Amino acid sequence: MELIFLVGLVVAVVWSASIVWKMYAREQRSEKATKKATLEQAWHIVLADPHYEQRRQYEEHKHKVEAQLRKEAEEVSKRSAPPIPLRLR
Repeated sequence: MELIFLVGLVVAVVWSASIVWKMYAREQRSEKATKKATLEQAWHIVLADPHYEQRRQYEEHKHKVEAQLRKEAEEVSKRSAPPIPLRLR
């Protein structure tokens, strides 16, 4: 009698776990499909823009110039910083 109860309990736990797993898998597939659809829609919008190439080149150039200015500012700040005096006891 105890064996039948234990087998039934194990079957119930496995069945419940499979239901939970299927729900989780379905949710993951749904999220993946949503992300894919969003990405696909974004690419359609981007590629439909007639000025996309020009704007992309402009943004890349802007980032290069900003990086160069940042680098120059760091070099200037290193050169203009006064040396830190050492205190000897």
